[in-house]
Amino acid sequence: LDASMVSYAIQDLQTGKITGAANMDENFIAGSVYKLPLCMLWYDRIDQGLVSASQPLYYSESCNEPGGQIEKDFQIGSYIPLSTVLAYTLIYSDNAGGHILFESFGGWTEYKKQAANYSSHPQNEEFFSLSNYLNAQYMCDVMKRIYDNQELYKDVIEYLRIASPDDYLNHTIQVDMVQKVGWCENFVNSCGLSLNGHPYSLCVFTAYNNYGLTVMGDINQICYNYFNQ
Repeated sequence: LDASMVSYAIQDLQTGKITGAANMDENFIAGSVYKLPLCMLWYDRIDQGLVSASQPLYYSESCNEPGGQIEKDFQIGSYIPLSTVLAYTLIYSDNAGGHILFESFGGWTEYKKQAANYSSHPQNEEFFSLSNYLNAQYMCDVMKRIYDNQELYKDVIEYLRIASPDDYLNHTIQVDMVQKVGWCENFVNSCGLSLNGHPYSLCVFTAYNNYGLTVMGDINQICYNYFNQ
């Protein structure tokens, strides 16, 4: 393997210790992984009483991205309840859903600015750019936040269990992984946490196209065996 084409971080969720990492602070094209912290920000707003789960969000022409489940089920120009947009964005990784959520949040730049607060590690200019960059270190902090606040993010956990149960981090071994996946061109990524046995998180970003599935699946098998033996 070309080490520069893989980034990962492994965290013991009971101790908070990073137990293994490579290039974890290097930014990679995230694909749909960005939708996870975006949805979490909305669940924070609901929990804080700033918005209602039933609040309607506008599905504009500029937010439409063809081929998704929202385009099939709703008409452009309609209003969709926030809770429905969140569900579609997490379960189906719907691109229109993600677009509606960050536009309704105040735009991409505002979303990234607020999302950066999920980590104590400072992010560089690339992270805040209009390009879709994330890194394994940041996402490890995001997964730890979910683990530490499971009641707040119970819908996130439920939806992500449904979304990708049999591939990505589960490509080699089938365990209970709560994961958000992303695939953009040759970048294949997944960030998840294991609640099956000893809890740990694993965030993997690759530039290996299909072979990225094998890479992350093998890493997760090693992790699961390590934490549960």
